[in-house]
Amino acid sequence: MDSQVQSEVNVQRVPRISSWVGNEPVELLAGTHLIIYRRGYTHHGIYLGDGRVVHYAGRVKYPQGLIEEISLAEFSEGRALRAQRWHAGRFNGDEIVRRARSRLGECRYDLLRNNCEHFCNWCRLGESRSFQVEWLTAPVRLLRSGLLRVCSMYRSIRRDPAATGNETAQHAV
Repeated sequence: MDSQVQSEVNVQRVPRISSWVGNEPVELLAGTHLIIYRRGYTHHGIYLGDGRVVHYAGRVKYPQGLIEEISLAEFSEGRALRAQRWHAGRFNGDEIVRRARSRLGECRYDLLRNNCEHFCNWCRLGESRSFQVEWLTAPVRLLRSGLLRVCSMYRSIRRDPAATGNETAQHAV
């Protein structure tokens, strides 16, 4: 990474998404998953090399979103970056870059099913997923699962009161 780009951003090295390690700038390798904190969420991109990043620009900038290539300085917007090591994924750096570039121009952004984190994880891991979305929707999914279990138990009790050992269960309902 050239010194001008390196001086524009504060790059952090982390072994996993969930933890921060150290403050020293590191040389970014092509295929590195980049993460920046924005107000209330994180934004993700794939470093291509030569100070360039591919990311899924959301609906603020484009009505349908857009996977585009921009400079590292534009991507970071002056914020500190977190760099996830690419070897933690399924593909090597060259393959991650190839996969990222293969979707340039795509305009199918969906906050819950196809956002910037889904895109980066697809590039790195071969699976489109967003840990932010999974974390935010976990309580709703748990509630739904619990309600489905309760409804299923209720239906089975109504159909077969003998299964509960209570012959009057059907009449009480």
